[in-house]
Amino acid sequence: MATEVKRFQVQVDAENNAVVAQQKEIEQMLKLVLPFITGIAGLILLVIILYWAKEILNQRFLNVQLVESLRSQNQQLHQENDSLNSELEKFKQFQVERSNLENLKRENEVLKKRNSNLNDRLIQCKKPFWERNCN
Repeated sequence: MATEVKRFQVQVDAENNAVVAQQKEIEQMLKLVLPFITGIAGLILLVIILYWAKEILNQRFLNVQLVESLRSQNQQLHQENDSLNSELEKFKQFQVERSNLENLKRENEVLKKRNSNLNDRLIQCKKPFWERNCN
């Protein structure tokens, strides 16, 4: 039985040694493979960062173009607004002048009537006294 135990012990020791050898092989492989895996993961991360940086720069470029376009449109609208304000001021001045002209026309009509009345009176006063009707 002791030989049986001894044989069993030798077999267990051999298996333990085999497991330890496999473990050392795995550790050795990990020491070799781990830097490559870390490097590949780093490269993948770098590619992702560069992709997003490119996207951000593209968006920034598009935003700058949009801002420049909007500034240009804004400047054009300011110029149009200034032009329209100038036209509005001219129109207001025209309305004032038109109103003044209407007032002058009315005054002119009143003065014509008054002048006509005065002329009529003058004509009456120039007639001989028996024909006169000077009021």
